[in-house]
Amino acid sequence: MLFRSHPGDQPAPRALRAAAVPPRGGQGQPGLLRGAVSLDLEKFSLINRFLRQFYKRYGGMVVKLLFILSDEDNVEERPYSLLDAAEKFELCLQDTLRKSDMILRHKPNQFFVLLQNLSEEDFSIVFQRIMDAWEAEETHVGIHMEYLMEYVLYEKESYDK
Repeated sequence: MLFRSHPGDQPAPRALRAAAVPPRGGQGQPGLLRGAVSLDLEKFSLINRFLRQFYKRYGGMVVKLLFILSDEDNVEERPYSLLDAAEKFELCLQDTLRKSDMILRHKPNQFFVLLQNLSEEDFSIVFQRIMDAWEAEETHVGIHMEYLMEYVLYEKESYDK
C-alpha cells in the first residue's frame, strides 16, 4: 500500500488514492484491459478510417471477420439465451485476440473483427485459437456460428517520383 493513514491525517487527494489502488477486474470485469478492444460503431468507424489511410501509405494486411451467432435448429431447452452466449463470445474474443485488434458488436448476435498485420498463415492459427476458446465455454452448446472473412492487402504507396 502506498499511503498509510494515521489518526488525524488528512486523506490522500482523490487522484493519488485512485493511483494507489490496483485495478480490479479479471475475466469479464471492466477496469482491466485484457486483449482486443470492443468499440461502438462511431469509435470503430473513426479508427478504421485512420487505419485504412495508414495501411494505404505504409502497406500491410488486414483480416476482416464477421461472426454471426444463432440458435441451432431442434435445440433442447438450455439455461442460457442467445444473448447470454453472445456476451460470452464477446469476452472470448477480447481474451483471445491481441490488444491491437478491434471488435465491433454490430447487432446483439453479430461481431465484426478487424485483425491487423496478420499473414494468411497466421490467420488459421488465430482463428483456431478463437474456436478452441469458444468451444471450451459451456455456452457454445446449441449455438450455431457462421463467419465470413476477407483478406485486405494494402500495397505500399510509392512517393519516389
